[in-house]
Amino acid sequence: MFLVSILGYALLGIAVLVACIIFIPYKYYISGKKLDESYVKGSVCWLFGAVKINFFKGEGKDSETTVKAFGIERRLKPGKSKEHAKKDSKQKTNSAKKYMKPEVIKKAVDAAFKIFKHCMPARFYVNARAGFEDPALTGMLCAVNAMAWGEFKGVRVRINAVFDDEVIEGRFLIGGRIWVAYLILVAIGTIITRPFRDIWMNDFKTKIKGGV
Repeated sequence: MFLVSILGYALLGIAVLVACIIFIPYKYYISGKKLDESYVKGSVCWLFGAVKINFFKGEGKDSETTVKAFGIERRLKPGKSKEHAKKDSKQKTNSAKKYMKPEVIKKAVDAAFKIFKHCMPARFYVNARAGFEDPALTGMLCAVNAMAWGEFKGVRVRINAVFDDEVIEGRFLIGGRIWVAYLILVAIGTIITRPFRDIWMNDFKTKIKGGV
């Protein structure tokens, strides 16, 4: 009876943890600049900052990623070598060929747009100087900048056009939140559609025949 009670509490704790992971939003921000010093940095926070992932990439420097959870901080090691990455890339390319069908791509694109719309930042700040070799492109940039951002809340875009030089420099800041529950619903709603079901059923039948 005692062991059953411990198991019950353990399952309850796991259920609470899973519910927190799914229903508590994740906040993110990405910032960077390209001036005398260029860098990109960002972070993802969860549980009111108790869990945080930081990323930093400076010009001419290796990327740095640290994970901090409940006061314990750890720096992540670099990723796989190029040779392993190439092998994994070939395997993924071969397995992805069966998904290159119009109906599958359409469902994937619809899901991608839903996720992109959900993950759109609540804060989007840009302060930059930009100019192209062709002045017509710079003028087009000014027109798009004047029309594109007026209806979005939390968006502040200030671009100083440079017509006599080719230059892109400035600062930016992006911040928002992500609900994992919504991403799960979108993923489930996509993978249960008929195009994906047909592929998985064919794979399942192939494995059964191979096993027999």
